[in-house]
This record gives sequence, C-alpha cells and structure tokens, in this order.
Amino acid sequence: MRLLLFLLFIALPLTACRRPTVIKPPPAPANTLVDGTFISSGGSWFYAEKNTTATLKVDVRGPRVDWNYNYAKRNSSRSSGSSGTGSQMNLRSSSDPWFIYVETPDSLWLFDGVDNLTHAISTRGALTWNQAISLGQLEPDRGRIPPAIIPRLPAELQKLVPPGDAQRKRPSL
Repeated sequence: MRLLLFLLFIALPLTACRRPTVIKPPPAPANTLVDGTFISSGGSWFYAEKNTTATLKVDVRGPRVDWNYNYAKRNSSRSSGSSGTGSQMNLRSSSDPWFIYVETPDSLWLFDGVDNLTHAISTRGALTWNQAISLGQLEPDRGRIPPAIIPRLPAELQKLVPPGDAQRKRPSL
C-alpha cells in the first residue's frame, strides 16, 4: 500500500505539471531566387514577398537540364494570377557553360551554353518567351539583354550585342 501511495504521490505532480505542446510552423525559407543570381547547377530556388511567390527547380542529368518555374502574384483586390512551366535545355556537352540568370523573380534568362539565349517573363499570370539569340544570331525584337549576362556569353556572341544594348529599353508588353 505504501508503494502505491508513493507512486501516486510522485506520478500525480508529474502528470499535472505538463505544459501544453505548442506546434510552431517551420520558419519561412530565405529568398534565394533574387535579382542578379546566376544559376548553373541543380537545386531549388525560392522567392516570397508580400503577395508574390516564385519557385525554380533545376535538375541536371548529364547533357540535359530540366527546370520547372512557378510564379504567382496576388494584387490588392485579392484576385491572383499565376504562371508555371517546365522544360529542358539539351546541351551539346555536359561541360557547356549553361546558366539561368535571375533578372528579377518574374524575369529569367536561359542560356544553353552555346548559341541560344531566351528570356522568360511572367506578366499578368502568363509566361512570355522571347529569343534574344537564336542559333548564334541576334534577334531583332530581343528587348534589352542585361549587362551582367554579356560577359558570361562566349566571345562570338558578345560581339553580336551592340554596345548600346545595355541602355536600350525593353519593349512594353
């Protein structure tokens, strides 16, 4: 009997003093899909601020780069627009110096490492594609190529970009 009372005396305070378990949500991931970022390896990049979220997932498999991009923006009237796409770049060699340049979270530039530079921009829930350089030829309606990209292009493509191109305004969409 004493043993039972002793156990009850010890167990009762231990069970009565339990604090409720509080489950905290995990911290929000840091923004990694930020202006000026060059991506040249596999991984995931994320951006979230106020009413905007964007994710980019890149998977490199030998001479193939698979990517998936999602962008969503909610305006002040609570309506939202989102766009998402996935595709791949087939490289000539797994050593080609491909990259994805984040001009802004809604504006990406994709270079295949040889002779194609593509601009992907999300506006009003739709993703628009523009070829800036196609098969080594500068496209006339390319818009402005960001100055940060030009030094990363091969020398023969750098020569194609007019000196004033960095200052040219992008055509309105």
